[in-house]
Amino acid sequence: MALAGCGLALLIYTPLYLIRAMGAGDVKFMAAIGAIVGAQNWLTLFLMAAVLGGVASLCLVIVRGRLRLTLGNVSTITGELLHGRMPYHKDPSLDVHDARAVGLPHGASITISVILWLAFFPH
Repeated sequence: MALAGCGLALLIYTPLYLIRAMGAGDVKFMAAIGAIVGAQNWLTLFLMAAVLGGVASLCLVIVRGRLRLTLGNVSTITGELLHGRMPYHKDPSLDVHDARAVGLPHGASITISVILWLAFFPH
């Protein structure tokens, strides 16, 4: 159970790290959670963290007046990945470690998801 949960987390999060969309800490955090809760429960946590992170990110870019720029970045990222290229090569600000990148700590979304899962899901 632990190996399946950890493996699933690594399978999903490692590519995001490799394209520099998130840091290694987020990958390790989710792999550890996967090892604790197993693959099926991890998938629920992953979806919760993705939705929470998406809503928080949308609010952040709207408040900062960067919605149009962010939608353009999504287009650039998608186009570059479809052509087998790393998005941060075309635009260095698409690297999560670049000072110009607008970041939102994914660890916060993960933590809130774990708390909600513990509170509301039977286990």
